[in-house]
Amino acid sequence: MLAFSFVMRRLRAAPVSPAGVLLAFALGTIACVAIGVFLGAVLPNAQAAQAVGLLLFFLSEMTSGVGPPREVLPDTMRQAALALPLTHVAISMQDPWIGRGSSLAELWIVAAIAIVCAALAYRSFRWE
Repeated sequence: MLAFSFVMRRLRAAPVSPAGVLLAFALGTIACVAIGVFLGAVLPNAQAAQAVGLLLFFLSEMTSGVGPPREVLPDTMRQAALALPLTHVAISMQDPWIGRGSSLAELWIVAAIAIVCAALAYRSFRWE
């Protein structure tokens, strides 16, 4: 996505702050992996972890602003979406992309989600 946007720079599609976007992308990736490992640790098998993970992903995608814009959602759905990690990942990537700078609060929330899920996964993981 970033490489394409750099090629399309003359069309103003490139991020204003590529470093901020990459930081948010990296933290979001780590958080998603930590959530996946946590689900794998607490659920009985891989199929259950995959089902719950997909449910969380699609729910997050439709309410976080990654799919439809958050502005078209009812207020209650926008407020509920703040409990989902992808909302904070999307905001932390959108802000530096459009020139609002990196949102430190959103980055800290994403980092906290990653740390908490990784710690819970570590405590819950069972070797078989």
